Amino acid sequence: MLPLSRKTVLLFLALGFWGFACTFADGPSRLTCLVLDATPAFSRLQVVLENNHATEPEFSEALQWAYAPRPLANTEIRLVGGKESFSVRTDSDGMFTRENLGEQVYSLYAPGRKAALLSLAPVKEQNVRLLLRSDLLSIRGRVVDTAGNPLAGAEVTATPEPLPEAGDVESLTRSTRSATNGTFEISDIPPANVWFLAGYLRGGDPTEFGQHSFFIKLEAKAQGYSGTGKGSVVLPPVSEEVLGVARKINAFVDRRSPAGDRVHAPDRPLPEMKDNVISNILLILEKTP
Repeated sequence: MLPLSRKTVLLFLALGFWGFACTFADGPSRLTCLVLDATPAFSRLQVVLENNHATEPEFSEALQWAYAPRPLANTEIRLVGGKESFSVRTDSDGMFTRENLGEQVYSLYAPGRKAALLSLAPVKEQNVRLLLRSDLLSIRGRVVDTAGNPLAGAEVTATPEPLPEAGDVESLTRSTRSATNGTFEISDIPPANVWFLAGYLRGGDPTEFGQHSFFIKLEAKAQGYSGTGKGSVVLPPVSEEVLGVARKINAFVDRRSPAGDRVHAPDRPLPEMKDNVISNILLILEKTP
């Protein structure tokens, strides 16, 4: 595949999550934030991929630009924490300041975008990075026993696979419980990076750098039941948009490679997906003796 510098790769790893860059000043009750939209913007990359005369430097630059966070200017941001709820508006540079915030955990929202939780701690200064994104995935499925009967109340967790070398694993884990008919839905899953997905489709190992996660591991647990080998599943978190761009990247690479150097990898497993929803995941648990 096209060579990317280590600096470029690390940039992609750092932008795998959504958020703010936040700083406390004059005590813990004053919060100043730079709000960033980290939703990938593939428009420039698409133009390069469809240009038969585009160069590798143009491709690398467009790929980096796609994942560069952009200030979310003049946008209403809503913070909800406990009984406290309020809105602020970012300025032309994507900044806002809020006074007199209490010590608690806040959920942050912007139109069409989601963020993780922001915890305000009683310290003089704190930096938080939570990149806002509008392309997060949901995963839907069912938990059943070996006879196909639905299991209600089973705990289903979604965890990065492999676990990142650094970072708070708990903050990267999503969980829910299955409904009475055994169905579940887990939301707010970032899609796979398009460059690593392209490598995966070509038969490569998207985790070879050892510093990031590529897959999502779904696992079900229920009292009185154990996994049968089908109580968990590992899958690439892909959307139709990212998959389409990844395939164009591979076509771009093939057009610039000698026929003998082109990679013809077998079909790699992909989950069913539509409209940023991965569906029909089946987790099977066996009743313990």
